[in-house]
Amino acid sequence: MVKRVLTLQDLGPEGAWLLMQQANGIPDALAKSSFMDGRTALLMFKKESLAERLCVTAAVRQMSGQVVYVGRGDWVEDLSRCPVELSPIYDYYVDCTYIMGIDAASTQRSEKYLTRIPTINLGNAEACPPRALADLACMLRFTNGDLSKAQVAWLGAPNGTLYSLLEAAAYFPFSLRIALPRKAAINHYMVEQARKEGAKVRIVESKEEALEHCNFICVGDNNGVCSAEDWRIDGALLERAPEAYMLLCSHVVRDSLPVLPEILEGPRTLLLLQAENRLRVHKRLLHWVLEDE
Repeated sequence: MVKRVLTLQDLGPEGAWLLMQQANGIPDALAKSSFMDGRTALLMFKKESLAERLCVTAAVRQMSGQVVYVGRGDWVEDLSRCPVELSPIYDYYVDCTYIMGIDAASTQRSEKYLTRIPTINLGNAEACPPRALADLACMLRFTNGDLSKAQVAWLGAPNGTLYSLLEAAAYFPFSLRIALPRKAAINHYMVEQARKEGAKVRIVESKEEALEHCNFICVGDNNGVCSAEDWRIDGALLERAPEAYMLLCSHVVRDSLPVLPEILEGPRTLLLLQAENRLRVHKRLLHWVLEDE
């Protein structure tokens, strides 16, 4: 059976928890192994991201594998027109694929993208399982393994990481308060589904309300809907949550809310730990999709 991780639902609560525990159990994120020896991973990026490309390439190469990368191009149209005919050809050459910027919901519904190959979704507007798992692994470390102690504030416009965190909130006992810019739209259906499954999720009126008693701040997207003055991440804002650690859940320069450089370089920003945990998560995801058990 071909394994895919397009959303966290493909892992389920037990799989997600096991993967986070295994990722935290890797003492050295840069550790090398031979698991991918003789295997090739295909990176198909409709939306380009140097950070994601570097992270996945490092994971595969440190496990003795090879990587083939294709960025934006006519391959998207080719696969859309002839998915059944082209999938076996790709399957012949590679052992697994990562997709970036491809609609995960349509992939699940129609099974039109590389259905014969183990597939991992690096991120799109609907889901970003690896980032969410890596960020939850950060929270595990600072709550001594007890996610019920994690009070998470999301600031900014939604993206795939937020929707994967919503899925995770239905599995694990952390609370999530979401503060949205006035012009930002959120998928209310996904919010309600998470609540029905037990997630402790609230959409609040202001970022100040979201920050109340939180110990983790997730900085989301800007996407042109946020006032740089009103939604800037600075020292005054962080003073409202003096014990909170900050997680960057968007592209730091291009897509994120504006974050002052001194904040990025400060001890409360977990940027390096996020990078380390993403590398750990990708290594465990490769084991999960490629191993029979």
